[in-house]
Amino acid sequence: MMVSRFLLARSKQTEQALRQREECIAFLLKLSDALRSLSDTEAIQATVTRITRDHFGADRCYYCEIHEGKALIQRDASRPDLPSVVGEYPLHSFTLLQTVVDAGQPFVVSNAHTSEILDEPIRQLCIQLQIISFLNVPVIKNGQSTGVLCLTQCSSRHWGEQEIQLVQETAERTWPAVERANVEEALREEYRRKDEFLAMLGHELRNPLAIVANTLGLRADPGRG
Repeated sequence: MMVSRFLLARSKQTEQALRQREECIAFLLKLSDALRSLSDTEAIQATVTRITRDHFGADRCYYCEIHEGKALIQRDASRPDLPSVVGEYPLHSFTLLQTVVDAGQPFVVSNAHTSEILDEPIRQLCIQLQIISFLNVPVIKNGQSTGVLCLTQCSSRHWGEQEIQLVQETAERTWPAVERANVEEALREEYRRKDEFLAMLGHELRNPLAIVANTLGLRADPGRG
C-alpha cells in the first residue's frame, strides 16, 4: 500500500512538472511570435511586459534599458489602480535597479516587510510604492547589464526557482529584439538625414542650374531678351 501511494505521488509530481514545462514552452513560443514582427522599442516593451505580467499574474511588469548610468522605462504593464513607472531615472537614485546592475544577478524579495537583504531606506521605499515582493532580472551582454526585467507584487509572494529561470530566459529573449529595434531606428534616422541632405542639396543646386540654363538659352537664341 505504501509503495502504491509513493508511486502515485511520484506520478503526480511528474505530471505536474511536465505540465509546468509545457506551459513554459508555450509562453516562450507566444513571446517569440509576438516579438518577431516588431521593430519599435516601445512596442517591444509593451508586448513583453503585457505577456509576462499576464503569465505570472504579477501586479506590475516593466523593462528598463540601462545606458550611461540611467534606466529608461518606455512602457509598463500594471494593475489599473497602480501609477505608471514610465520615465528616465538616474541609477544612483533608483537603488533597487542599481543593486541588480552592479551584482549582475537576479534580485528576489518575497516580503519587503521582513526581508533581511533590504536596508531600511530601500525597505521603506518599497512599502511606500506598494512593492512588497519583486523579482528583478538583469540582461547581461559582454559582461555588463544592459537591461533589467522587473516583476512586482503589492503583497508577499514566493518566487520559485523555475519562475526565476523563466523570467531570466524572457529577459534574454527581450534584449535581442530591443537591440535589433535600436539598430533599425538608427538606420531609419540615418536615411532620414541623408534624404534631408539630398533635398537641401537639390534645392541649393536648382537656382544656379536655372541661371546656367537661361544663359545657354540666350546664347542659342540671340533674339530673346
